[in-house]
Amino acid sequence: VGGIPPRRDAVTAVGFEHPVTVLRRYHLTAKKSWGQNFLVSEGAVRALTECCVPSPGTRVIEIGAGLGTLTGALLGAGASVVAVERDRDMCAVLEGEFGDHPGFTLCAADAATFDFDHPPGGIADVIAGNLPYQITGAILRRIMDCTPPPAKAVFMVQEEVATRICAGVDDRERAALSVMLDGRFSASIVLRLKPTAFFPAPKVRSPVVALTPRHPSLLADLAPRHFDILVKSAFATRRKTIRNSFLHSGFAPPEKVDALLAVCGIDPTVRAEKLATGAFIALTREATRAGLFSGAAGTPEAGAG
Repeated sequence: VGGIPPRRDAVTAVGFEHPVTVLRRYHLTAKKSWGQNFLVSEGAVRALTECCVPSPGTRVIEIGAGLGTLTGALLGAGASVVAVERDRDMCAVLEGEFGDHPGFTLCAADAATFDFDHPPGGIADVIAGNLPYQITGAILRRIMDCTPPPAKAVFMVQEEVATRICAGVDDRERAALSVMLDGRFSASIVLRLKPTAFFPAPKVRSPVVALTPRHPSLLADLAPRHFDILVKSAFATRRKTIRNSFLHSGFAPPEKVDALLAVCGIDPTVRAEKLATGAFIALTREATRAGLFSGAAGTPEAGAG
């Protein structure tokens, strides 16, 4: 970035400023190839901040901090912020705007590989951000693996992803991701942002999904990795019976699959999306007792679907 202006001081670096103004100050434009859409709605920023910062002192990891529109509001609400950003131009903006603020830490890193278990300053209370569609699944996978999990995760995602995350029993959009998240978190859509809330305006709406850990954990007596293997195996062939999905994925031989379903009282002709999360927990518990995971075929990491 050429000709970077001097930093604003810590006092003025916490209010809302229109992103177009910030872009002009740094002689930048939104990068279409990066899918950059900057939040320009002050009302939306205020609502997101209220959702992320219940009280001063909240530790927030912000994914894809960009121009710092939300960052400034979080700092203004008394949060400490670890901003994770991989675009070098955006990193220069963030450093220029907030580098002197005592509650701000910049991590020039890819959120898809960021170590959420060991961030600067310790485990975060809240993880928030606008998730790029291409890496939404990878980031959600990492959030699911956090130990301990954050007290809350607040993400802007595409409409179809939000629908999938929150899909309940017998919903056609219910998928492996729905069940794996439901085993760990309570999910809800807390805000719906119109395209006009962003610059440039995207072609799709962007719901904001809040995830809060389940207490007590539904997976407390299970190996979470086993639960995930079983769930992904059950959804391996969409719109097929759960028995056929288990067989197609190589989860276990036919006789063991039949015995597993029978012990759990599950109709082998039912489709996975028609089962409640509790049924998958029961299947995982019984499969563990039967020793099925020692030879279970691992399936690819969950994507956005």
